[in-house]
Amino acid sequence: MKAHVRMFKLAFGIALVVAGAATGGGASVVSLDGQWLLAPDPQNAGRDGKWWTAPRSEAKPTRVPWIIQDAFPGYHGVAWY
Repeated sequence: MKAHVRMFKLAFGIALVVAGAATGGGASVVSLDGQWLLAPDPQNAGRDGKWWTAPRSEAKPTRVPWIIQDAFPGYHGVAWY
């Protein structure tokens, strides 16, 4: 029983160290909240078309975080910000 307790304490301690390193080891958080352009991609052509290189003409401003349907009501599919 004491071996199990020691093993638990060791595992818990390691988990705390890993969690601390992942969140406080000099890493910074960048918020992506704000105004973005959003373009629907119903044909899923954006990757092959390299849509990330420039805004699309059909893109509409929207806020993040929010839902795609605010800018494109009824749309459920791939979209690019």
